[in-house]
Amino acid sequence: MFKLDSIYGGLKVTGKGGGFQTTSFKLQDSAGRKYALRSLDKDPIHVVSPFWRGTFVANVLRDQTAAANPYGPLVVPHLAKAVGVPHTNPKLYYVPASDTAFGIHKQAVQGKVFLLEEKYENPVDLRGGFAGAIGFADSDEVLSNRFASNNYHINQAAFARARLLDLLIGDWDRHKGQWEWAVSSNSSDTFYEPVPKDRDQVFFKMKGGLIPFIATSKLLARKLHTFDGDFSDVKAYMLNAAFIDQRFLNELSKQDWQSIAKSMQQQLTDEVIEHAVQQLPLPFMR
Repeated sequence: MFKLDSIYGGLKVTGKGGGFQTTSFKLQDSAGRKYALRSLDKDPIHVVSPFWRGTFVANVLRDQTAAANPYGPLVVPHLAKAVGVPHTNPKLYYVPASDTAFGIHKQAVQGKVFLLEEKYENPVDLRGGFAGAIGFADSDEVLSNRFASNNYHINQAAFARARLLDLLIGDWDRHKGQWEWAVSSNSSDTFYEPVPKDRDQVFFKMKGGLIPFIATSKLLARKLHTFDGDFSDVKAYMLNAAFIDQRFLNELSKQDWQSIAKSMQQQLTDEVIEHAVQQLPLPFMR
């Protein structure tokens, strides 16, 4: 049960998110640490023009939201921890139908299931796993600084490790807005460590039917690649992150990639994977 006044010592709503498909809120605890609360249920109706909203097109879009596994983010922390990739710790909560803590937004949350997770934006949000960090930066700030001065450095090996984890879990939506960067420094240089966020597309499955087949073709939306054991189209998984990959992975050799991949293979044992998958909720049978 989600209780705004008791979780993490009590939270307050600081704003409503601007997503088109999910209901989301920005929350903050008494220490100033920030959190995101996002609905599991998605409705893409607002991303189509009003003309199409009453037609079959809207229904097709609604049906295809089932391609994303709403519980996928729950699996990620255990895999990420095993390979040394920073991560949030999302938790599922049900907001009671009688809850009024969200005031004017109460009807948007009552009787629904949400995912609550930490946000990494300010120094106060620093938690375990960021030894030596003094704060966070977004990708635009990192890009601007890195190409303005050679005193700014990206941990490219750490970014490659995070990107390989993205491939393993089929997370194709890794554009520059899907990252925060932990900042550390010495007397002359500043260093950035990648912090992945927003795991909405983990274990994306889009197969079956004519429309999904056409949509995921190489001529249309190749990036909507279905998660399975076939890695024959690695480029599809990488398309959405091409801009940031080209700029933050340019110093690594083929041998670097192979070394990182081999170490991850050894760390991601069957036991680790099984434990991670067990975080998925049990099926609900009526």
